[in-house]
Amino acid sequence: MDRRGTAVATIAAALARNGRQGSAVGPVSDRSGTAGRRLAMLAALACAASPAPAGAAVPDPERDATAQTAWHWYHSLTAAQVAQRLAADRDRIVDLEVQSTSPDRFAVATVRNEGVYRRAWYWYTGLTAPQVHSKLKERNGRLIDLETYVAGGVRRFAAVMVVNTGQAAKSWRWYSGINRAALTRRLRQHRSRPVDIESYSEGGATKYAVVMIANRGVDKTNSWLRLGVPLSAVQSSAAVNGARTFSLDRLPNGAYNAIQVKSKGEFSTLETDVDAGRVADVVSQNAARIVDIDAYTAGAQQRFTVVVNDNADPFNARVRDLARASQKLRAGRFGFFVKQVGGPASVSLGADRIFEPASALKTLHHLYLHTRLEATPPESLTRFIEVPWDFCPSSEEVKWNALWTLDNADRSMMEVSNNNTTFAIEHHFGRNNLNQYAKSIGAASTLIKHHIGCWETDSTTTLVDLARMIEGASDGSLLKTESVRNRFFDTMIQGQTVDERLEALIAEEAGLARKSPIAPDFIANVVFRAKGGNYGLDGRVVNAEIGRILIPFKVNGQVQQRAFAIGHFYNCSDCSDAETTINPAFRLALTEKFRATIRAAIATW
Repeated sequence: MDRRGTAVATIAAALARNGRQGSAVGPVSDRSGTAGRRLAMLAALACAASPAPAGAAVPDPERDATAQTAWHWYHSLTAAQVAQRLAADRDRIVDLEVQSTSPDRFAVATVRNEGVYRRAWYWYTGLTAPQVHSKLKERNGRLIDLETYVAGGVRRFAAVMVVNTGQAAKSWRWYSGINRAALTRRLRQHRSRPVDIESYSEGGATKYAVVMIANRGVDKTNSWLRLGVPLSAVQSSAAVNGARTFSLDRLPNGAYNAIQVKSKGEFSTLETDVDAGRVADVVSQNAARIVDIDAYTAGAQQRFTVVVNDNADPFNARVRDLARASQKLRAGRFGFFVKQVGGPASVSLGADRIFEPASALKTLHHLYLHTRLEATPPESLTRFIEVPWDFCPSSEEVKWNALWTLDNADRSMMEVSNNNTTFAIEHHFGRNNLNQYAKSIGAASTLIKHHIGCWETDSTTTLVDLARMIEGASDGSLLKTESVRNRFFDTMIQGQTVDERLEALIAEEAGLARKSPIAPDFIANVVFRAKGGNYGLDGRVVNAEIGRILIPFKVNGQVQQRAFAIGHFYNCSDCSDAETTINPAFRLALTEKFRATIRAAIATW
């Protein structure tokens, strides 16, 4: 999987390690070394100190940089599987979690090892404290992440280190087996701040393993260390101090250890006690990357706490920030998508999130009908189909009362979102056929599960799936005949006007480009077609839309309309007040999603 922020579940195969402890995994860098190298059992101190070598040092990019980059996260992998993914992705580890020791399984957050993130680096598992010291000395290393655990009755460490030279050079120290008083004393004595901390119980007492850097030069900032506090205290500290959470670990008793640093206004957020699916959703809808991950088991379920930082371009960041201005929207599900037909996505927030689409899912019925118009023999639009007056709930007998032509039923479904004609079309073609068709075109998350309009078990889809339908209908890959393609979009007219907000955005962008006079002609050449869906029931609100917009670019002085698949959604479970708490922010964001494309088009005029 090469997608940014892709979640990968368990890979079943295991690696035989020949019973070796203290095995090194790596390096993944431009330095020499071999994966799985045997380590000598060396006696050493559990503390290392290193002065910063000469060089133009910069803040560590792993948890500080917000430059866009490819990245991944994985969980429940063996060390060998992690190494395989690192090689395939050309990544390096920014955070490593030991999920289990029998068998060994790991969770990692990684970043592409290039650009501002490029470092010579190494990672190891199964080390004793003296072995950590030995490897640091051998590699001229500096720890950026340290995990401690017990395996075979021996305290061991998993370590990620960078070579401490050049831009990566820092004065730093690490300690293990110290108590809280000693930890505080060391930080004050060395005028340092922590960048990673682990707490554990040993001999009935709480001990700490900590990595710290000198709080000076490019690394100088206010920082706060919160140990064994409730989540509310972590959140309060961030709000009061204007801080962002740098590292967050959940303790067995449900409390947290947190490291926080002064925020410079960069986007950062956290999610606690969630499953892998929710982790993927958080990074997707926020265009973020994981910088810190904590994995643990609760009630036999794998759970995660993650800290994420910005990984968005300015356009995606603007849309995200407008949406997150609503606290309820921030806590729910939302997504925005703009993708050129046959080209890249300019905005993609939560585009792969599974959601309940309400009547926007009628796009699938509409598309399947059009594929049957191209079948052999073709479906006839003049065919009469039965339309019911009552079909809810699904368990009740359907009450039929009218005959409509397929043409009129489809037009009613797409223009006024008639649920009765939608049911008739679905009954005519068969729900199973519609669901199988969705899978056949790669819309793997799309599944009709209830009679649309009956508010029963959620149907599912994603913006990517719905956009696949729009794109395939537009580029000829799903609808081969021009007349059929034209009918598909000509009848997709529930949304068919360029609203005032989009007109205002076009006028604003034309003004910024000092081309204000072109705005009326530009707007006249925008063509919009969409299918929406929404409902509110018992406080739950669903809002979604999918469609196509034609944007006028100029090529050699002539207008060329380029097609873009567009969509947005939100699902909120406690939003009876959505009109005041969600919709104002959401409307701003759904218009803003067009800005990148509009700006690019105006530049050609």
